[in-house]
Amino acid sequence: MKFSNLSFKNKIFTLLILPVLGFLWLSINEIVQSLSVKNEMATIASLTQLSVINSELVHELQKERGMTAGYLGSKGKNFSNKLITQRKNTDEKRSKQAKFWQENDFQQPKIKSLHTSIYQGLAELERVRKQVTSQTISLPEALKYYTQLNKQLLSVAVINSKISTDALITEETVAYYNFLQGKERAGIERAVLSNTFAKDKFTGGLLTKFITLMSEQNTYFDNFNQFANPANQNYFVQQLDTDAVKEVIRLRGVALSKTEGFNVEAEYWFAQSTGRIGQLKKIENQLETDILALVEEKHASAFNSLIISSLSTIALIFLAFTISFYAIKELTGRVNNLTSVLTQIRHENDLTVHSSFEGPSELGQISISLNKTLAQFSQVIK
Repeated sequence: MKFSNLSFKNKIFTLLILPVLGFLWLSINEIVQSLSVKNEMATIASLTQLSVINSELVHELQKERGMTAGYLGSKGKNFSNKLITQRKNTDEKRSKQAKFWQENDFQQPKIKSLHTSIYQGLAELERVRKQVTSQTISLPEALKYYTQLNKQLLSVAVINSKISTDALITEETVAYYNFLQGKERAGIERAVLSNTFAKDKFTGGLLTKFITLMSEQNTYFDNFNQFANPANQNYFVQQLDTDAVKEVIRLRGVALSKTEGFNVEAEYWFAQSTGRIGQLKKIENQLETDILALVEEKHASAFNSLIISSLSTIALIFLAFTISFYAIKELTGRVNNLTSVLTQIRHENDLTVHSSFEGPSELGQISISLNKTLAQFSQVIK
């Protein structure tokens, strides 16, 4: 069938359907994209919360690791009571982490696999504690256990950064991950020097490890500053401008100046190093708050965009079809009127009929011309 043979209604529908389909395709893409961003932000938000929960557990495990090192180095003379209390604090965060996992449904395969490894690692905690208490475990073995477990707990931030397609969130997450790694090295340093000062000498390659840990901290914190926003960079500097941090730097100098005979109490070093790590924990909390706020903002923005896109699409399509309906109704009404007039003239030879749809439009002008023609014909015949 030729296009010219189509009725007015079908021609208008044919002309209308193409732009409507194009608009509908663009709108659906916009809606799908907004929905994708919304779901992504929801996933990142839940993983960020998991990372926060894990970090809280890591913070307690770091302290337990440091006390364990001091306890082993002093052959049970130092940290015995503090270690018992710290284990209880660790168990509280462990229970909180387990409860959070049970209350949330994480479907990502990497997260599930990671959780399995973490669960298996935590299952070994009691065994390691018993060996520490009985002093039947070496310091390197104990450090390796705690450090590996902490590494797994902190790796959620890496998975989070890979999921995100938002550049700003990725930068903030990478900065957060580097900071966590730097803080973890600070925790290992606390454990290494707690053991060293308890023994009053470096043993078993701990001097090399201590120097490496300082270098790694500098590297990770430099990387943090490369990705962090200016506000968090300034906060980092402000929080580390404390007496505890300055004392840690001084005690580091003492440890680097000789290999034994430091004349530094292990518990004093532990307290000062813990003060520094406490400041790092404040920075960590600030970073977590900022990331969660940013993700929530992006999630809300994506949700609003989804609602606006959906409502706009529905409203515009409804408006287009409403206007088309009335346009088609009006055009077909005029055409039908003209057809009716011409039919009466042809079949009834009635020149008194006239079209009632006169107006400035094309069909209105045709109606005026037809009415005038009929009036002239009627006059001539009379």
